[in-house]
Amino acid sequence: AGLTMKNSTVIGEFEGSYAVSSFGTTGTEEYVIENCVISATTVGIYRNGSAGKFKMNVKDSVITASSPAKSLAAYISNNNQNNDTNHEVVFENCELSGETGIEAKYSDLTFKNCNVTATGTPSYEQNNNGATAKGFAIVITDNATGDAKAVPVGSIKISGGEYNGLIGLENCADAAAHMDETTKTGAKISGGSFNTDVSDYCEDG
Repeated sequence: AGLTMKNSTVIGEFEGSYAVSSFGTTGTEEYVIENCVISATTVGIYRNGSAGKFKMNVKDSVITASSPAKSLAAYISNNNQNNDTNHEVVFENCELSGETGIEAKYSDLTFKNCNVTATGTPSYEQNNNGATAKGFAIVITDNATGDAKAVPVGSIKISGGEYNGLIGLENCADAAAHMDETTKTGAKISGGSFNTDVSDYCEDG
């Protein structure tokens, strides 16, 4: 099951709209998106967190979300019952922009020569049924609530591109207050331009 979409434009123009959504629960849901323009008010690309394994490859595409309240170019959700089978998502030669670029839970993210822009002020609020972060270019979060410590299960790999906004959950003070000091995002950066300090993630130190 899945979706292949090429050379297409998808616009969600109403308040609260999601442009591309995935809810498939049978087997592994696989999405291939190439040379597309995807825009919405709230979420450009959405994966529901109650579904199963998800793989997505996005290439040569522009994904935007425009709501000033809370918007994400992509929100890839998962749940802690599936954390032994993280989602696998790759963006190559893409542009993403929104209050948050992309938030994912229990997922492995790869970015190759992408431009990702977060327009929001960095913040974090616990939420086990939706997005938790704002102002991040790329962030892995989880479903922690109450006294539970947030642990960003998953990984981020970046090779080339331009990234405006925070990378990594622990770099927001709101989130750090809900985390152990030793908990870090599993990020590896081998190239790219960043407007925040990502030295802890650089492969050459």
